[in-house]
Amino acid sequence: DIAGSATLGGVANFETLRKTDTGTLTVAGPAPSDFTTVNVDGGTLDIGAAGSVSGVVTTTVAGGAALNVDGNYSGSSGNDTMTIAGAVRGAGAIALGDGDDIVTLHDGADLSGFGGSLDGGAHSGGDTGVLDNGAAPRFGRTHEPAPQHEPLDDLVGPVGPGRHPVGLRHQLDGGQQRHQLLAPARPQDAGHLPL
Repeated sequence: DIAGSATLGGVANFETLRKTDTGTLTVAGPAPSDFTTVNVDGGTLDIGAAGSVSGVVTTTVAGGAALNVDGNYSGSSGNDTMTIAGAVRGAGAIALGDGDDIVTLHDGADLSGFGGSLDGGAHSGGDTGVLDNGAAPRFGRTHEPAPQHEPLDDLVGPVGPGRHPVGLRHQLDGGQQRHQLLAPARPQDAGHLPL
């Protein structure tokens, strides 16, 4: 519960990190941190350039809160979930790892300040992106595959009122799998993504 700011190098042998209140908690590193659950319920959780958080199975960024990743933030080798109703910012790497991962964007989700990479990793049944919103989402930069990349595209169909299809671009990049969430530029284009 931080209203100001606090910095830690790394944390071991804890299962859950819950950031509340309005302040900023910075994971500065270089020692690694390992959690299975990360809940950013208020303020900002900042993963510094030398910081790392790994093994995360469940990530939640609540409305009005922010996850800033300039270092490394990674999931597990299983099925991870990332639910975003707040902001994701920074220039670092979010690597969800192997497994059938799900990223859900709710009203208030703002990825416009995220210039890093969001990697779904290898999967067996497919990584899923869900756009569950009534308002226009805010996304950061878009990435078009270079000519040497092999895009494999899927659409996630409508799954309820207010939910729109989201494209999930899966591409091979020098042997590495990359996943990227795409959204229709306009709600009327839902279901007609330029993949």
